Amino acid sequence: MQDISLQQHSPSMKVWRWILIGIYNFLLVLILLFCTVNKLTSVPIDKILVLLSPFLVACFNPDKKFFTSKEFLVIILFTIIAVTSSVANLCFYYIIFFPIIGLSFSIILSQYKNMVLFSLYYALFLHIVIGIVILVLAFMGFTKLNVSEGAKGIASLYSTHGFTSTVQTYGTLCITWLLLYLLRKKLGLNTIIDRLFFFITTLAILLTFNRSTYLFWVILLFFEFPRMFWSIAILMGAILVKFWTNITSFILSSSTIEARFQLLQGFNISYMQSGSLKVYLFGRGTNQISQEVANKVKWSTRLDLENGYTMLLHSYGLIGLCAYLFVCFYFIFLFLKINRFKEAFFLFFYFFVTQYITQEFVATTFYMFLAVMLATYDYYKQPNKFTIG
Repeated sequence: MQDISLQQHSPSMKVWRWILIGIYNFLLVLILLFCTVNKLTSVPIDKILVLLSPFLVACFNPDKKFFTSKEFLVIILFTIIAVTSSVANLCFYYIIFFPIIGLSFSIILSQYKNMVLFSLYYALFLHIVIGIVILVLAFMGFTKLNVSEGAKGIASLYSTHGFTSTVQTYGTLCITWLLLYLLRKKLGLNTIIDRLFFFITTLAILLTFNRSTYLFWVILLFFEFPRMFWSIAILMGAILVKFWTNITSFILSSSTIEARFQLLQGFNISYMQSGSLKVYLFGRGTNQISQEVANKVKWSTRLDLENGYTMLLHSYGLIGLCAYLFVCFYFIFLFLKINRFKEAFFLFFYFFVTQYITQEFVATTFYMFLAVMLATYDYYKQPNKFTIG
């Protein structure tokens, strides 16, 4: 009789199980979505969730080994560098410790394949769609929330950045989603709906009007979508002939370049002209120049450093920059060792070119990108052992 009772209740139990699984997956998507949200409120939701996520995972799975000895050594190394810089300058700015948290988040997230392939995939796409919706509303005159006006010096042109801090970080979300799309394609997970998502993401990339994002996108198309690359190349060639003046003014627009140059002047005064061996070696313990230094240059409303190398030098000194270069080449070497030259080049471009244009070390997008690349590495290293489900 007890067995019959269990059988009678099993259908309802299955329904509740599916409901609970659905709620759990929805919450995962929502958490990862808010891990990319930087401009919704004055509270840094993204950084708080990225900080808490590893602890939550550890609570639910305490027996799992999250770091290899090499990975743990890298995290300890960056922690020592950040602490040393803070002690040397007798200051504490939590933001220079965020890359350590972000790196830990990337390594842990990459180990949960389902979370990367499904939860992160849909979270990124939701943010991408939100960015497009915000831009459409801006063009219709309903709101100018979280859009950049006067993109590339054109007054009537808006560019979207969703709820991220800059247009480039939003572009990184799009590029990261494309890399996830490619990984899912290798695993046979994509459907017709995903192809629709692909074209929506492509539209979002075009709407960023960001040169760095465009360049990465073109490189990605060249290696992974050659037909699309050559079709666009031919189309752009025709458009270039017709609208030569407009396109060159967009590509060579000097407003953002001048702003970056003025920020470099601030770095030059604060770091290069410091004349202090301590500053050269350990930096100033902060990613921002002082207001006093900012007042000496024209761009006085901005205190942060956009260029990745200047940010690393100013925050951590030469020791921090050398550590960054070493770790980057280590990640690139991982792909070279398994003959994945395309992915190694993607990493090289993102680590050294994208970060030169506008650094993303204190944005969660950098660590989302890294998590996807680490998951991709795991797939190519041992495709037969890359299990999902």
